[in-house]
Amino acid sequence: MHLSFIEWLGIIIIVIIAIITFIYIKRNSKDYNYHTMEFFPNMFPTLGMLGTFGGITYGLKSFDAENLENSIPRLLDGLTSAFFISILGVIFLLIFSFYTNKIRYKKEKDLKSDETLALYELIKLNKESNEKIISSLDILNSSISSKLDQLDQSVNQV
Repeated sequence: MHLSFIEWLGIIIIVIIAIITFIYIKRNSKDYNYHTMEFFPNMFPTLGMLGTFGGITYGLKSFDAENLENSIPRLLDGLTSAFFISILGVIFLLIFSFYTNKIRYKKEKDLKSDETLALYELIKLNKESNEKIISSLDILNSSISSKLDQLDQSVNQV
């Protein structure tokens, strides 16, 4: 497979940016910033689109309507480069989306929202309330049993 200059340039630019991005994410994963982590994966399709426009421009630049026989192969080379770089951008989108989501999951798995914390507090209060009700019912049951025993003894004496 023969890669054109524009393909090599696109590959080199995207790979260098991917390496820099990976190093940045690795160094700053403890200081997780949601917006930054969302930006990085979405940057690669944008770079792929930029490569697409570069490849199309490269193909159209060498296109000569007067000499179609020689122009069509160069135009197709430019279009091939364009789509190849776009595919590379999408591949890096998938890789970095997976990587940043993995980091986000590790950071957020033990975090609880305000709503969740409020629900935990309600559950705790509900348990305490239930324990008090059960205790009161036990006392009431004991008292009723005692009164029934006294009533039974009174009836037996009469």
